Amino acid sequence: MTVTAAQFRTRFPEFDETPDAAVDLALTDAALEVNDDVWSTLTDKGVAYLAAHMIGATNPGAEFARFKDGPAIEDEPLSTTRYGVEFVSMRNALAAGPGVV
Repeated sequence: MTVTAAQFRTRFPEFDETPDAAVDLALTDAALEVNDDVWSTLTDKGVAYLAAHMIGATNPGAEFARFKDGPAIEDEPLSTTRYGVEFVSMRNALAAGPGVV
Protein backbone atom coordinates (compact mmCIF):
# COMPACT_ATOMS: atom_id res chain seq x y z
CA MET A 1 0.00 0.00 0.00
CA THR A 2 1.19 3.50 -0.72
CA VAL A 3 0.80 6.25 1.86
CA THR A 4 -1.26 9.15 0.53
CA ALA A 5 -1.03 12.79 1.59
CA ALA A 6 -4.48 12.43 3.20
CA GLN A 7 -3.35 9.42 5.26
CA PHE A 8 -0.18 11.27 6.21
CA ARG A 9 -2.17 14.26 7.45
CA THR A 10 -4.53 12.01 9.41
CA ARG A 11 -1.53 10.61 11.28
CA PHE A 12 0.22 13.99 11.51
CA PRO A 13 -2.35 16.82 11.51
CA GLU A 14 0.41 19.23 12.53
CA PHE A 15 1.46 19.18 8.87
CA ASP A 16 -1.95 20.34 7.57
CA GLU A 17 -0.43 23.61 6.36
CA THR A 18 2.41 21.89 4.48
CA PRO A 19 1.81 22.09 0.71
CA ASP A 20 0.67 18.88 -1.00
CA ALA A 21 3.69 18.92 -3.28
CA ALA A 22 6.07 18.88 -0.30
CA VAL A 23 4.17 16.03 1.37
CA ASP A 24 4.01 14.01 -1.85
CA LEU A 25 7.73 14.51 -2.50
CA ALA A 26 8.67 13.48 1.05
CA LEU A 27 6.43 10.40 0.83
CA THR A 28 7.99 9.42 -2.51
CA ASP A 29 11.53 9.89 -1.18
CA ALA A 30 10.75 8.02 2.05
CA ALA A 31 9.22 5.10 0.15
CA LEU A 32 12.54 4.66 -1.66
CA GLU A 33 14.31 4.26 1.70
CA VAL A 34 11.89 1.82 3.38
CA ASN A 35 12.19 -1.70 1.99
CA ASP A 36 8.83 -3.47 2.02
CA ASP A 37 10.54 -6.87 2.26
CA VAL A 38 12.16 -5.82 5.54
CA TRP A 39 9.46 -3.58 7.02
CA SER A 40 6.51 -5.79 5.99
CA THR A 41 3.35 -4.66 7.82
CA LEU A 42 5.19 -1.61 9.21
CA THR A 43 6.13 -0.26 5.77
CA ASP A 44 3.45 2.44 5.60
CA LYS A 45 4.12 3.56 9.16
CA GLY A 46 7.86 3.70 8.46
CA VAL A 47 7.31 5.71 5.27
CA ALA A 48 5.01 8.13 7.09
CA TYR A 49 7.44 8.72 9.97
CA LEU A 50 10.45 9.10 7.67
CA ALA A 51 8.51 11.56 5.48
CA ALA A 52 7.46 13.53 8.57
CA HIS A 53 11.11 13.65 9.61
CA MET A 54 12.16 14.86 6.16
CA ILE A 55 9.59 17.64 6.20
CA GLY A 56 10.19 18.53 9.84
CA ALA A 57 13.95 18.67 9.44
CA THR A 58 13.96 20.88 6.35
CA ASN A 59 10.77 22.97 6.31
CA PRO A 60 11.30 26.42 7.86
CA GLY A 61 7.68 26.36 9.06
CA ALA A 62 8.13 23.11 10.97
CA GLU A 63 10.26 24.23 13.90
CA PHE A 64 7.79 22.39 16.15
CA ALA A 65 9.19 19.11 14.83
CA ARG A 66 12.86 19.72 15.65
CA PHE A 67 14.64 19.26 18.95
CA LYS A 68 16.08 22.59 20.06
CA ASP A 69 19.14 21.02 21.71
CA GLY A 70 20.27 19.01 18.70
CA PRO A 71 19.95 15.28 18.02
CA ALA A 72 18.25 13.20 20.70
CA ILE A 73 20.55 10.25 19.93
CA GLU A 74 24.26 10.95 19.56
CA ASP A 75 25.64 10.25 16.08
CA GLU A 76 22.17 9.60 14.63
CA PRO A 77 21.17 12.24 12.05
CA LEU A 78 17.56 11.06 12.03
CA SER A 79 17.18 11.97 15.69
CA THR A 80 16.89 15.70 15.06
CA THR A 81 13.08 15.35 15.03
CA ARG A 82 10.65 13.34 17.12
CA TYR A 83 9.52 11.62 13.91
CA GLY A 84 13.07 10.55 13.13
CA VAL A 85 13.48 9.17 16.65
CA GLU A 86 10.35 7.05 16.20
CA PHE A 87 11.59 5.89 12.78
CA VAL A 88 14.96 4.89 14.27
CA SER A 89 13.17 3.03 17.07
CA MET A 90 11.11 1.03 14.57
CA ARG A 91 14.16 0.40 12.35
CA ASN A 92 16.18 -0.85 15.32
CA ALA A 93 13.38 -3.12 16.46
CA LEU A 94 13.19 -4.65 12.99
CA ALA A 95 16.96 -5.14 12.90
CA ALA A 96 16.90 -6.89 16.28
CA GLY A 97 14.43 -9.48 15.00
CA PRO A 98 11.95 -11.36 17.13
CA GLY A 99 12.69 -11.53 20.81
CA VAL A 100 12.19 -14.32 23.29
CA VAL A 101 10.14 -13.55 26.36
